[in-house]
Amino acid sequence: MPAVKSAAQQHNLCMGTMDSWLLYRLTHGKQLKTEPSNASRTQLLDIHSVQWDQQLCDAFGVPIDALASIEQSNALFGETDFAGWYTI
Repeated sequence: MPAVKSAAQQHNLCMGTMDSWLLYRLTHGKQLKTEPSNASRTQLLDIHSVQWDQQLCDAFGVPIDALASIEQSNALFGETDFAGWYTI
């Protein structure tokens, strides 16, 4: 997809799991985060360092800087007023 490739080249691409998308929407785009158990589902997580694996990202063509930051499960992920919620 040309639009995705262009966004990646401009460092304007966000990628993550369902939890990171919900967080992004509910915080009006201020937070893009996930936690280790959800991050591991992407197959891009180094489970030993609990960080995104550059070699795996390269193998799958995923720009590592587009991925959600990984936080501990009990971290503060953001705040919302629920105005970010919308219906499709």
